[in-house]
Amino acid sequence: MNINEPEYNNVNRRYPLWSQVLLALILCLILVNFLTSIVVREVGSGFLFQQVDNQSKNSFSLLTATALDAVISENQKTLESIATQTLSNSINIIDIIIRNENNDILVNRTQNLSYPVNTIRTYNYPIVHKGEHYGSITISWNLDPIYTEIDRQITFVRYFISTVLIILTLLIVQSFYWLTIRPINRISKYLTSLTEGEKKPLTLSFIVSKELESLANAANDL
Repeated sequence: MNINEPEYNNVNRRYPLWSQVLLALILCLILVNFLTSIVVREVGSGFLFQQVDNQSKNSFSLLTATALDAVISENQKTLESIATQTLSNSINIIDIIIRNENNDILVNRTQNLSYPVNTIRTYNYPIVHKGEHYGSITISWNLDPIYTEIDRQITFVRYFISTVLIILTLLIVQSFYWLTIRPINRISKYLTSLTEGEKKPLTLSFIVSKELESLANAANDL
């Protein structure tokens, strides 16, 4: 009796097959969620940063069109007005610096706000007209809204994918139970009943696998 007890206790400590399948699916869910977050961050960052690049080029083109004459004549009052108007029209532009062909600063307008260094992206464009170089325009952007949008997208995708995978996991586990676990339990009960002297034919549902059907037939032949 003492020899059999450790083996009996060891069997009792084993987890059911359905719970092992569920655990494997949950681990897959976590892995897919993690990998998806990385992909979404990379793709989303690239797309949003491209939008910032395009917006910066458009802002430069607009500034050049309106400020070219003032840059050539070095009319600082007009340039101040243009830079101030540009900052007021775009809350994400935090700094505009306009230089002449000698790299002297004509205008340096900035938002009176502090931003983390890692959220600032700076672009520098030369002012060229008909092959002549007249100076440059430097535009600094606050990327904090971009990072906020990226985090929002990642959170949405995580919740969406998690919801879909949880539903799929429950459907898979439920299907696995009906197609595998339940027939195995019936075969196990049938074999137990044989030891008690009962002999009733074992029949399984037509949807069970070929392997389980063969196992049931072998049990009936005992």
